[in-house]
Amino acid sequence: MSEKSNQLLDVSEVSRGKKCGCICPSCKTPLIARQGTENQWHFAHASRTVYLKTKKECDFSFFVSVRLMARQTIKNTLNIKLPENIGQVEKYLAEYQHYLKVPFNITHQRCVTISNIKIEKLFMNSPVDIFGHIDEYSFILYFTHPGREVPLEFKEPSDNKCGIVTISLDQTHDLFLKAKSSEQSYQEILYNFLENDLKSKTWIFHPRQNHCKQLANEQLQQQITGFIRNHKSINKRKYIKNYQSDSEDIPIGKISRKQSNFECINCYTNWQGLEWSVCPKCKTHLYRRFKGYVSEKT
Repeated sequence: MSEKSNQLLDVSEVSRGKKCGCICPSCKTPLIARQGTENQWHFAHASRTVYLKTKKECDFSFFVSVRLMARQTIKNTLNIKLPENIGQVEKYLAEYQHYLKVPFNITHQRCVTISNIKIEKLFMNSPVDIFGHIDEYSFILYFTHPGREVPLEFKEPSDNKCGIVTISLDQTHDLFLKAKSSEQSYQEILYNFLENDLKSKTWIFHPRQNHCKQLANEQLQQQITGFIRNHKSINKRKYIKNYQSDSEDIPIGKISRKQSNFECINCYTNWQGLEWSVCPKCKTHLYRRFKGYVSEKT
């Protein structure tokens, strides 16, 4: 950070060595710009005759510095690529040991323009990195890295006319390692990363999310009803087939003069009767299953 302007600077933007005029944003210790020919260019804390200028133990991390640089890099508008957003509802039918699921698409991958950007504005009592608008909807970008997770309340925001996307900064370290070979500054690499990288972005909330989920739940309920109805129909056909198979063994010529035991596979009623008897409850013979003769005497 520049000691005079308090702006975060790229190591390529300052003079070499102690003449860079920069201090650590955390502990205020003077920095040295290392601009050698072998190692990657970087800032280092000065170690000699500066101990009186150190204000506290330095707790500044690489990711915090990247996050601050990203905030400074973004201006009033930002053209950014956003990934597709796909949700899913599912239900486990324990009785049938079967999963049913319905995926639903909330939005496709697209490029949008965020306007009227404000940095570090409070949203649901939490400071967010980027707050702006896409058309009439509020839009939030929240940077994540090890040790900085998304506030849980962002998953169910009180303002359901907003969009919330996180950008993981985890891979920026590897990107910066390539900065020297690509002859790009850290700020250029970071800005391109924020604009175009899709893998680092994750939707937390979308204005159409709840509506799309409701429609998917209705479709899931229809699938559940259809599955159960179909399952019962298949089982009933199996019972009828078994009944017909059992009946083939009955000596038809003799049954008419014998009392037999029957069971209805539809209502599970048991009764005794002759060959032509019907279920006393269902009033039909279609679901009748022969269970044996009452007596071998005629």
